[in-house]
Amino acid sequence: MNIIRAEREVFNKMVRGERVYFFPVDDTHVFVTADGYMGYIFPLSAISFNAGKCMQMQPLNYSELIKPENEIFLTDDYHGGGFGDKRMYRRLKASGKNVFVNNAFLANFQNPRFWQGEDEIGMIAVTEKGATPKDDIPVGIILPIRCDWGNTYRKEGEPCG
Repeated sequence: MNIIRAEREVFNKMVRGERVYFFPVDDTHVFVTADGYMGYIFPLSAISFNAGKCMQMQPLNYSELIKPENEIFLTDDYHGGGFGDKRMYRRLKASGKNVFVNNAFLANFQNPRFWQGEDEIGMIAVTEKGATPKDDIPVGIILPIRCDWGNTYRKEGEPCG
């Protein structure tokens, strides 16, 4: 994960007066979100902003998602939001599942792997690759956008929602 860029993003939102939420992951890591749609898991030793100025939130149980049967894969499929929405969405895919996330949310992750439970609108845990899947490092959580396309991928140019 590009920690400096992610920290800058969180810090800029704090400076603008936006609410930033956190919860301790363990004794050495903290989860921080500035928008509620995605967040980062920072090592406490690496963050330079004051986490004490953040509001505490209920912990999310993302670690139960990190199982081989829950892995979803990043594709090269992009979609524009349509209806005046200027964002680009990127498709994540697994057998029988199509999930879209805001492409901007992926910018700070390097070599990411994605994990999601049965629910297509549930949170997606993000890890960065270790030597083996057991060595993967949790680095974030992303919420997908809601789309109703069933189990088929929409045709190119067709809006998602």
